[in-house]
Amino acid sequence: MVELLTAMTLFLAISGIVFGAAASLIRYQEQMVAMQGMLNDSSYVLEYMGRFMRMARRDPDGGCLSLGQNFQNPGADTTNVRFLDHDGTCRRFFLENGQIKEETDEGTVPLTSSNHTIDDLSFVIVDEIGQQPRVTVSFDVINSGLDIDFNLQTTVSQRNLNL
Repeated sequence: MVELLTAMTLFLAISGIVFGAAASLIRYQEQMVAMQGMLNDSSYVLEYMGRFMRMARRDPDGGCLSLGQNFQNPGADTTNVRFLDHDGTCRRFFLENGQIKEETDEGTVPLTSSNHTIDDLSFVIVDEIGQQPRVTVSFDVINSGLDIDFNLQTTVSQRNLNL
């Protein structure tokens, strides 16, 4: 009887350790899958916005921006940027309800997933005379359910020379 109790106690202790480790690995995998999704989403939106901002051009007639400008923070709000793209379309990227969105004449489209939250979006415009305009984009990506967050930042320089 004593041997049986000892064997059962050892079996239960080892089983508890093994199942605890397995549960920990499953939680870790869940966090890594969520993190990968957040990184993919964030990488996509940075590349998408950067591609259009690199090809921005000066507004010659003031139809989209103030006359002669390349980029503008509408209403001096750094959480959004407006510019004239290479096709002459007035584009605006902005933060709304935890998502980065794009606005054109055709409407508004979310660029990021609703599975996580975008916070502290910032478009800092440097448009000095004699230098190419550039925009520094930064934002935080948060998944509060899994306690994951990180910050991304990039600077985009306009390719078309302002001569």
